[in-house]
Amino acid sequence: MPALRRQISTLSTVNLNKTINSFIGNGNLQEARKLFDQSPHLTNVVSWNSLIAGYFKHNLIQQAEYLFDKMPHRDVVSWNTMLSGYRNANNPEKGDNLCRGVTDTGLNAIARGCPTLKHLFLWDLSSVGDEGLSEVAHECHLLEKLDLFQCPTITDKSLLEIAVNCPKMTSITMDSCSNIGNESLKAVGQYCLNLKLVVFRNCPL
Repeated sequence: MPALRRQISTLSTVNLNKTINSFIGNGNLQEARKLFDQSPHLTNVVSWNSLIAGYFKHNLIQQAEYLFDKMPHRDVVSWNTMLSGYRNANNPEKGDNLCRGVTDTGLNAIARGCPTLKHLFLWDLSSVGDEGLSEVAHECHLLEKLDLFQCPTITDKSLLEIAVNCPKMTSITMDSCSNIGNESLKAVGQYCLNLKLVVFRNCPL
C-alpha cells in the first residue's frame, strides 16, 4: 500500500491511464480499480472507459454497468464500449435497451466531444429530439451519413440545421419519423449537394 501511495503522488492523468491499462492488461483489475478509486482528481473519461472495457473483457458485466451509470461524462467511446461489451457477451438485448436510454443531453455530449463524427444512427428513440440533433448540426460539420428510424420528437427544424451545417452529407435515411416532412426534403435537396442516397419512408410528405 505505501508503494501505491507513492506511485499515486507522482502520477499525471496520462500516466494514471497508462498504469490502469497496464494493470488491466495483466489481468489485475483489483489494482486497477484501487488506483482509479484513489485518484479521483486525475481520472478522466479515458480512465472510466478503460476500466469498463477491462470489466467486460473479464466478463464482470455488473461492475461495468455500475461504472457506466456513475460516469460524470460520457463520450462516443463510452457508448461503443458498452455496446461492444454486451455484443461480445452475447447479450445484444441489453445494448438495445441502453440505446433507448439516450437523451438529448447524451447526444449533446457526443456532439461536443466528437466533432469529427461522420455517421449517426438513431433508431426507435423518443427521448432524442431537436435539441440533440441541432447540437450535432452545429458541432459535427463532417457528418456524412444520417439514419433516423422511429424518432417521433425530431422535426423539420433540426433537419434543416443538419442540411445547412453539414455540407458533406452523402446519405440520409428517414423512416417512420412522424414529424419530418416536406420542409426537410426541400432543405436536403437545396443544401446537401453531395448526396448519393436519400430515403424518406413512412414520413408525412
